[in-house]
Amino acid sequence: PYGQRALAETLLLAGRYPEAAATVDSLLRQDTHDPAAWKLRADAYRALRRETEVVYSLKALLLLDPGNVPVAQEKYRLHRERGEKTEALETLRLLVDHVPDGEPRAALAMAEGDLLGELGRPSEAVTAYDRALTLSERLRPEVSFHKARTLVESGNAKEALDALDASGGTTPTSDGARSFARDLLRCRALLALDRATEALPLLEKLAADHSDDPEPGGLYLRALVETGEAAKASSYFESNQDLLASLPEAF
Repeated sequence: PYGQRALAETLLLAGRYPEAAATVDSLLRQDTHDPAAWKLRADAYRALRRETEVVYSLKALLLLDPGNVPVAQEKYRLHRERGEKTEALETLRLLVDHVPDGEPRAALAMAEGDLLGELGRPSEAVTAYDRALTLSERLRPEVSFHKARTLVESGNAKEALDALDASGGTTPTSDGARSFARDLLRCRALLALDRATEALPLLEKLAADHSDDPEPGGLYLRALVETGEAAKASSYFESNQDLLASLPEAF
């Protein structure tokens, strides 16, 4: 086995990836409990851009060594890139017991919440976000935003506003993109609660400051209609028809 493994390593270094993969596959037919061989297999198929085989190799490595954080991280990333959300979630949960407490675990819990939200499991997502909030004060504003976004998307606008208000901090003003996203989310929650009057001043500013983005413009138009500003809504629509035409029909 050592000779075959050395041959596979040599072939890999020489760029002869198909031969390296065939050699290590032959080796693994003799012994499926060889972590070094599975790593070589992952390297060979990674070079061949055969992601399914890479994932298979990483899965085998994790069965042999569940605490291998770099392997779990790569497997999670590949599942994410391939849109395999359930598999990504399973892999993410393997990581939890093998990363330091505090911020690293908070980041994992936030990622878990995002996946659960995408999988249509908002209650579990909120539980994951709440766990993240107990683990890191520095990540509190970001976790609160993710939690609020999931709550808005699942029809819980009041809870979303509570999450934003209880964030314990604000998005840094120097980070314009995050501040914009947070303000827009707040307005979406207010509109969902039929509180267009409260949302209108902020939406007017967001629409003016981000005149090339149709979403704040669409929300601003909606707020104008809901607050009875029909003439102003008509004027705004006529002046921004091309921009607003790019919004989804359901908007």
